[in-house]
Amino acid sequence: MRARDVIYELEPYEVENKEGLIYLASNESPFDLPSDVRDSILREVHSTAFNRYPDIMADEIRIQLASFLGVGEDEIVVGNGSDELLLYLTVAFAGCGRRVLYPSPSFSMYRYYTAVAGAEYIEVELNEDFSLPIERILNLLSREKVSMVFVAYPNNPTANLWNRDDLLRIISSTDAIVVVDEAYFDFSSSTLLPYLHDFPNLVISRTFSKAWGLAGLRCGYLVANRDIIDVMKRVKQPFNVNVLTQLAVKVCLQNRWYVEDAVKDILKERDRLMDMLSSIGGIAVYPSYTNFLVVKGEGVTAGDLYRMGIVVKEFFFRGERFLRVTVGKPEENDRFVLAIKELMSSESGTAEKDKRD
Repeated sequence: MRARDVIYELEPYEVENKEGLIYLASNESPFDLPSDVRDSILREVHSTAFNRYPDIMADEIRIQLASFLGVGEDEIVVGNGSDELLLYLTVAFAGCGRRVLYPSPSFSMYRYYTAVAGAEYIEVELNEDFSLPIERILNLLSREKVSMVFVAYPNNPTANLWNRDDLLRIISSTDAIVVVDEAYFDFSSSTLLPYLHDFPNLVISRTFSKAWGLAGLRCGYLVANRDIIDVMKRVKQPFNVNVLTQLAVKVCLQNRWYVEDAVKDILKERDRLMDMLSSIGGIAVYPSYTNFLVVKGEGVTAGDLYRMGIVVKEFFFRGERFLRVTVGKPEENDRFVLAIKELMSSESGTAEKDKRD
């Protein structure tokens, strides 16, 4: 028995062992939940029955989100991380040989979802400055029959925020489902949510894994028109969000103040990290609207940093190597900067030796 050939072309998603390492690779929050929020969750746990299935639609979460976002409860679906929902969405609207378009580089899982769903993908390379090649995208949408478009806003891994009008041009130019992935919304404060009722093909995706500090519990949600949500109800697994996750997210939504505090601290630390890196000769740091930075330095690799006990992500674009570095705690960021200085000093020394030789 053999799976479809395209499945064997996919690389399993693997994560390095974190033990004993400074882990700046997954864009998680460096801060755990405040103690009083944790205590509230634990009180809920003591009064929760584990012998019963969870609420099939996570209605308590949907009710709070609807009030918070200013949309209807029936315009929200909650999932075991936004990843799960994006896969279901792709299976429902783009499977069986249909086409999915997305910029590249962007979130690596878009290609994965497309392949698993049995769809074809169209990758559109970003401009050299990481900006969106809007005219090329619009041209492709006019020529090719595309069923779904993914755009990350802000983009991962490049950390930049694309022009909102360009995104609106994409949405208005096609009947395809356009998924605006706002995983890093809390850091950019930019959203297309106000346009939800203007475009029946718009889907907004968000997660509790980043600013909310709940990566370990896996919860995300989609906001879309009722027809799309109805389709999602038909394809999603029943009881997909467990009891513990539902109660924890419910408590966190009731204590949103802690997210605002965490975001302020992360953005302050991001700016400090950017200033420190920018002062190192040979290092380029790119503007960021997220909780991570994009760094480029000649000869500096993720492998070098791993050997120094620091884990970051690496991506390549137009033949150049870039590092994607999560903003960690101050002491973690200091260690990272020190490691970069050591690597750049070593690289400089090697270059000088080569010149003398």
